[in-house]
Amino acid sequence: MRSLDYLPNSDIYLYQDSEMFKINSDTCFLGEFIEIKKNEVVLDVGTNNGALLLYASKFKYGKLIGVDINEEALKLCKENLELNKIEKYELYCKRVQDLDIDKVDVIVCNPPYFKNSLVNDNSSLRLARHDESLSISELVRACSRLLKSNGRFMVVYKSSHFVDLIKELDGNNFGVRRLRFIYDSNKKFSNCFLLEAVKNKKHDVMVLEPIIVNH
Repeated sequence: MRSLDYLPNSDIYLYQDSEMFKINSDTCFLGEFIEIKKNEVVLDVGTNNGALLLYASKFKYGKLIGVDINEEALKLCKENLELNKIEKYELYCKRVQDLDIDKVDVIVCNPPYFKNSLVNDNSSLRLARHDESLSISELVRACSRLLKSNGRFMVVYKSSHFVDLIKELDGNNFGVRRLRFIYDSNKKFSNCFLLEAVKNKKHDVMVLEPIIVNH
């Protein structure tokens, strides 16, 4: 079933399908964490319905690019981009590991991080949530290949996997620039975090004020 929703804290509308991965708090936090400079080319890995590209469209971007292995999700993404009168975009139905385009300035991603042992019968949701199609090592290697030197990678990830991500960034010549942890007010520990890393730079971390989610 389809619904017409909006991105929180914006006047941007988008269609969503209940059979596909819908925007959640992680998507919204990452969307508001994104910083895009004038005329930059932005790639969204696992673009789904295009929510992160729509967040990026609030800046004076150069071009928006989405890649996803789900053809139906890309059709919905295209509809959402056109709904918001976005013309400078490209969409690719393939694995980011196989994507061959000119290097970009920014890559954003809300990646799958559940392990294969957690099975979801809905194939669209399984691809969006489980790392069977895109491990964190594959993602970071792809970002290193597709980003320009000094290009930026912005991601939301589980706090329990923080060390895994840092190891991959270290191994692919990324330096962390911004870091922001997200907490649930009902829990003692951080559930996830937002991170921006820069290609071919050393770590120079700004730890931003945490986000506290109240229920």
